[in-house]
Amino acid sequence: MSALQAGVSRRTISPPTGIYLMGYGNRIQGNIGIHDELFVTTVVFDNGSSRAALLTIDHTFINSLIVQQVQTQITHKTGLAAESIFLCCSHTHASPIGYADEYSSPEDRNYITYLVNQLVGSVVDAISNLQPVTIATATDFAQININRRERQPDGSIIIGNNPDGPVDSSVQVVQIVSQTNKPVATLVNYACHPVVMGPLNRYASADWVGAMRRHVESKLEGLCLFIQGATADVNPRKMRWTVDSWDEVDEQGKTVAQAVLRASSQLESLDVGYIGAQQTNLWLRLMPAHDYGAALRTFLPAGLSDDEIRAKLREIFPWHVSLENRVDGVYSPIHVGCLQIGTWSVATVGTEPFTETGLTVKAASARKVTFFAGYTNGCNSYLPVASAYLEGGYEVETAPLFYGLPAGFAQGSAEDVSEALIKMLNR
Repeated sequence: MSALQAGVSRRTISPPTGIYLMGYGNRIQGNIGIHDELFVTTVVFDNGSSRAALLTIDHTFINSLIVQQVQTQITHKTGLAAESIFLCCSHTHASPIGYADEYSSPEDRNYITYLVNQLVGSVVDAISNLQPVTIATATDFAQININRRERQPDGSIIIGNNPDGPVDSSVQVVQIVSQTNKPVATLVNYACHPVVMGPLNRYASADWVGAMRRHVESKLEGLCLFIQGATADVNPRKMRWTVDSWDEVDEQGKTVAQAVLRASSQLESLDVGYIGAQQTNLWLRLMPAHDYGAALRTFLPAGLSDDEIRAKLREIFPWHVSLENRVDGVYSPIHVGCLQIGTWSVATVGTEPFTETGLTVKAASARKVTFFAGYTNGCNSYLPVASAYLEGGYEVETAPLFYGLPAGFAQGSAEDVSEALIKMLNR
């Protein structure tokens, strides 16, 4: 085993005009342009005997079938094992579709082909940039995030502000440093929905994540890579949700960037010898099926039948989901994985995880620093913690239908996922 090497790269993945933007069911027109470019920023690690790739992507989510295409092509071009390739989406709600098939428009299929090529090419580029490095870490804090599950007087839960709800305000930083002691890349893990711009926005954007990245890169050498945390129940504190909320995007991105810069001034070295990766799919049982139309009518134009709702969702949110009928119910899979670079680890899930899940996994990890990454290698609906089922709300009752599931995952699923990740981390 030789010294650790790393290579970084960046490619554009912005969509052409007209492609639908993901994230809001009531935004039923295509994009009208680009506010700020969307990127894939990739780092490849190599210690002479093992390699791994982290792709950080300005995307809401990428379907698992497209992830498999990307992994297969990367393996073919570079020899990198599929289980060592991680596609981490930032979950910005101003990015284009993450799936297309034979039923999709030619424009949609062309964009997905372009996206796959850019993601694969980013890994090839990063490998060509390999150089000897060390890595270091530090943590700071930023409070642009707030729990969004707000209880109403009648006991119902809406998407609002819950200042007493759980939130993870830690800004975890891992910096890759060259032999000349200059930053090659700064990796950032933070948990907050990139939804400063709401459904009125029709411009492609990385939202506050892009603003954070620009501010960091204006002060530090190298590229900034963002890994989204456990943010299913966490939104930004400021969401004016007008067509001109870009000042709020910049303000909140800059706040997180300032925490990144503070952390970068107090870095501690990490051991870097070992590279290990593991991935699997967990098949989770679903709750009994929900009524399709009633749950979604408030998010789509009035007067649509159930069949029309399905057709409209198919148009604006093309998606594939795997289902399996078993004796005790219907099951669907989600990705879980773990990447370890010395004493640093990244725990990954292909779903929208609640804050408590991220906090639980990080607290139980035996590694010196652990990133928790949601929206990685696919995304198969929300993963509420057990207590949320007693309260209900969008994340439990409605959101799974947008993903094409007949209902959400059964109570206890998040705890099963946490257990599996903790075993991976501490194996």
